[in-house]
Amino acid sequence: MKTIASVVATIITRVPFVEEGLAQGLINLSQLSRQIKPDIENVLDKPVQIGAIVMALKRLAPQIVAQSQHFNAILGQIQDITIKSNLVSYTFDKSSSTHHALDLLSQHKELFTSHFFTYTQGISETCVMADATFRILIEQIFSEQHKVLEVLDISSMTIRLPASNVQMPGVYYAILKLFAWNNINLTDMVSTANELTLLMEDRFIDSAFSLLKKHLRLIEQKAPKA
Repeated sequence: MKTIASVVATIITRVPFVEEGLAQGLINLSQLSRQIKPDIENVLDKPVQIGAIVMALKRLAPQIVAQSQHFNAILGQIQDITIKSNLVSYTFDKSSSTHHALDLLSQHKELFTSHFFTYTQGISETCVMADATFRILIEQIFSEQHKVLEVLDISSMTIRLPASNVQMPGVYYAILKLFAWNNINLTDMVSTANELTLLMEDRFIDSAFSLLKKHLRLIEQKAPKA
């Protein structure tokens, strides 16, 4: 059975900016209640009092704060951040010949040495990301593939996470939320068990790195002393 509290929680968690503002006490609860009142009434199919919504928001705020502390505890365990620049990214329509093109590309062993190289395959698209020195090679091998998107002058930030991250919900959300709040646009992201790699235009990489390092320092300062 849906309640006012459960509907309010669902609505708020859909909008990370409002969720964060609520946790930090930056939002006028009465005004927010008036704004989300029609949505709540639509879901519950009955009239709802503003006071009831305000009370639900007040009860929700401590839960969001606790969740934020949980995320910070995870971020505080970040072990390493590696930056690489001068990268390119290509997205192609996935076809019967795409796999063959990837095989040909993978035969170039120099891609796997000191250079950045990764690819992902979705349901209908294939994305190849590599050091810009391999741009001509990629374009030659994929010359018969339909190119959906080409992004030049991008950089990557690879974040080494603790092994426990795979059992913890919200790890990626905690990182992506930080960048979204500061208008840092990501062009792509790839991950392995304990690494998250974010790709962005060169113009964002310095700000993204400084932002994450500053956030990690604040977490460290707030952490209880042993």
